[in-house]
Amino acid sequence: MWNNDSEQTVNRWEYLLTPESQARYALAAYYVRDCPIVVEVGAWKNCIADYLKPNHLVIVIDPLAECSPKQGQEVEVIKESLQDVDLTSLRGNDYGLVFLGFELVGEKSFIAMEKFINMANDAKIVVLEYALKHAPSVEQVGEFLRRCGKREFFRIKLDISGNAMSLPSDSYPPFCERMFIVLKEDR
Repeated sequence: MWNNDSEQTVNRWEYLLTPESQARYALAAYYVRDCPIVVEVGAWKNCIADYLKPNHLVIVIDPLAECSPKQGQEVEVIKESLQDVDLTSLRGNDYGLVFLGFELVGEKSFIAMEKFINMANDAKIVVLEYALKHAPSVEQVGEFLRRCGKREFFRIKLDISGNAMSLPSDSYPPFCERMFIVLKEDR
């Protein structure tokens, strides 16, 4: 995940705070709503907990996460990169796994990929989303789908290009064409 937490870098993702971009979270929450535990990788300022009803344990893995729990909800924020986190204690639990804006970066991204594949294979349901015009994400999601043991349940292309965004001058141009995929157990 991200390895630079400076304000300048963070501002580059401001387009992810638009209502159109945040709608991805409402869609993801729908698919993990029955999971008592939800693990989210890469939340930044958006958190799946904001879109779930109370009585979920939400575990957020992101060094830049800014999440706070709703009443009746427990949110554990792990401010580390995925490759540095040990979540073997989740094995055997009925959890959903969410990764919106799928991209693994840094010299240890191969370790993060292995961990994510293992977590996905242990999860009840996996929701992921990525930018179709961001080559590293497309490549990584392709690898993940080839190696993951879950079956594809749902896929939809999202286009958020119609939104009128007012962004900081140093913001990245938004990746508006996105793919949303839900994977389930093969049972």
